[in-house]
Amino acid sequence: MRDTFFILRIGSNAEKNYIYKTVPFFDAVIAKSNFFESSPGLLSSLFIKLNIQKSASSYIIDPNTYVFAMNPFDSWSIRSWVKCRKSDAINKVKDNLRINTDDEALKSIREIQNPTIRDKDKVEVFLIKNSYRKLADKLLPMKLSEAIGNRALFVEDFMDDRNVIHLVDKTIDYQCNALESRFNKEKYKDFRVGLIPPKFILSPYFAISDDTWLNLMQKIWLAFDSQYSKNDSGIVLLVEKNYFTSNVEKITDLLIKSRTTNIFFWVSRFKEETANEEELSSYVRFVTQLNRHGKRTFSLFSGGLSTFMIPFGLSGITNATGYGMDRDIEPVQGGVPTAQYYIPTLHLRQQVLESYNLILENEIGVTKEDFHSKICSCPIFVNGIQNNASEMLQYFGELGDVKIDKGGIRRRYPAQIALERCNFHFILSRLLEYRWAKQATCKDSILKLEKEIELWKNTHEHLNRWLTILQKEL
Repeated sequence: MRDTFFILRIGSNAEKNYIYKTVPFFDAVIAKSNFFESSPGLLSSLFIKLNIQKSASSYIIDPNTYVFAMNPFDSWSIRSWVKCRKSDAINKVKDNLRINTDDEALKSIREIQNPTIRDKDKVEVFLIKNSYRKLADKLLPMKLSEAIGNRALFVEDFMDDRNVIHLVDKTIDYQCNALESRFNKEKYKDFRVGLIPPKFILSPYFAISDDTWLNLMQKIWLAFDSQYSKNDSGIVLLVEKNYFTSNVEKITDLLIKSRTTNIFFWVSRFKEETANEEELSSYVRFVTQLNRHGKRTFSLFSGGLSTFMIPFGLSGITNATGYGMDRDIEPVQGGVPTAQYYIPTLHLRQQVLESYNLILENEIGVTKEDFHSKICSCPIFVNGIQNNASEMLQYFGELGDVKIDKGGIRRRYPAQIALERCNFHFILSRLLEYRWAKQATCKDSILKLEKEIELWKNTHEHLNRWLTILQKEL
């Protein structure tokens, strides 16, 4: 079997139950650095447990530095509105945003809309979230850290090479020492037995949307190469889909020249099931060309095509119960969690009813045996499907009690047990796909896609595109 990794991403405290129960099956867990700042106890215990249960496994801390180059005033940002006493508001804003005058501070203070009795003598202040404030102070030069929250970082901020060196050096140091620093007190000495280094140390990174950002990332990659070129070092590439598709050869050539072997990449706004042939071709060429030059590529947000790419040279995939199979730079905010069912032989994840309609349309799963052989053999289904596909509506789409929303409307949302079943099913199904791909050949990928196209006669457009692109690589 080839030397590959399945990395499980944890993005919030709500996902910890899935991680704790499945972590022995995966090669590493990855968490954002700001999450490590906000929940150090949870992640530290998780990483130690990972080492104890499966000594070959480890963890990765995603530097997540790209957030500092995003507009802090966007609907999603490193800032949020929080309540505080009116008498404390100005000083709280000045301290958090590192600003000097009361007039500046007043711009980030507002009255509370529809206040309750508990809100008496309180206002809302627009502050940098504590985890990002801590992270900025630890990773950025003081002058840039003080700008965080008031504006986005620009390419011009790194014209001074000293700022690049500082960012790279502090990002490396943070990852190397983040876990150990939590247990440096004498009372924690018994926990040090389980301390392990990260599986990979990653470079800082910003989103590449044009040549100027690519040039900056090249400087960062070169600095990272010179400061930390080891077997566990990893360059991170975050790039907008349109720029990536148009400049894949240029990007690939730069990465080929790097001393670092491991390349972790994330193409924003790239959905493998809806991407056109040109976009898919760029992705496949990127992986195969780097592989031919001895580079190992790891997808940070992996779709259905990615498992088929493992025989073609992809070294690792990453999934999470929350993010699913792709992610844009700006995450979706708010809303009610939806129960989403993943169809393994179609490699699509969508709402339970939509998945069921696809199954009906293709006349699959009419019996229990048919369902397990053609749709899913995941262990979550052992007790879930006893007769046919119709049972998945209740098993995966079960609704909870009626609740009244903020608008006074009575609604029923997915039950917690339904969400858990969907999420466990997703990550275990992806694990089964990965284990197959780990031993498969390029021809095996082609044959599997051909069989699935035949199986899903009315819903296979994306499978056809994947097959066309991969056939060109044989």
